Amino acid sequence: MSKFCHKLVTVESRVHAGHPIQGILGREPRFAMDIKGVSLMRHELVEQEDTTEALIVGGGPAGLAAAIALRQRGIDCTVVEARMPAIDKACGEGLMPDSREALAQLGVTLTEADGHRFHGVRFENSSHRLDATFPNGEGLGVRRPHLHTLLANRAEAAGARLHWNSRIQLPEAATDSESRVARINGQPIRYRWLIGADGQASSVRRWAGLDRRRRHSLRFGFRTHYRVAPWSEFVEVHWAGPASASKGRQGSRSTPASKGRSPGTPASTPASQDRSPGTPGFG
Repeated sequence: MSKFCHKLVTVESRVHAGHPIQGILGREPRFAMDIKGVSLMRHELVEQEDTTEALIVGGGPAGLAAAIALRQRGIDCTVVEARMPAIDKACGEGLMPDSREALAQLGVTLTEADGHRFHGVRFENSSHRLDATFPNGEGLGVRRPHLHTLLANRAEAAGARLHWNSRIQLPEAATDSESRVARINGQPIRYRWLIGADGQASSVRRWAGLDRRRRHSLRFGFRTHYRVAPWSEFVEVHWAGPASASKGRQGSRSTPASKGRSPGTPASTPASQDRSPGTPGFG
């Protein structure tokens, strides 16, 4: 973050009585009275520009993972996030074995104390069921705020600079090094690399001109947690019509595949009705 510092300016001046001291203090001329060899000092308030090698916009799991990886290579980085931790989000909250391995390489080792294990994924509708077991370890269901806290603590310990509840203003252009100056809460910071990790409504994507696409359909995600004993070693994905519902050891979510569909549709599957507490549907 940019800082303000006091710049000490020392002016050596030899003046005599009746001679004005002009332009030294930045005020109207004043007259000195029999002063010789006086050292006049003033403090100027000067805005200094901060610097960082990599500026990361977005402090979710992707942005924090990028910051940790950069710090492991000795690269200075700064993360800017508009929200305060721990950040929650409607998601399946299931980490696959490869995800656990990648987190371990970043220094975030997850155990069963952090969530609940599962061994594969099961797809099911009213007449079919297909199981797939992981060939390379176990998955882990972890609440999103807990995962975010672990990543934020690790990034801070690694030396990343984290700016929570902060706003970023990107430069108008980024065609040369002179324009690579953004502002964090109004204070300038010069960067070499810019990483956009700010999610679906990414301002960095729009700024870079990468958001020029047509959206033909939308997906909606809903999530609910229940206090219920696990009945399966699998994450269960239930299909009914145009929608799906995944159910794991950290809860369930319903994800209609197209705009205008009802999120309650998955509850029509028999297995879903038998195992899900509460009505209607998931939530």
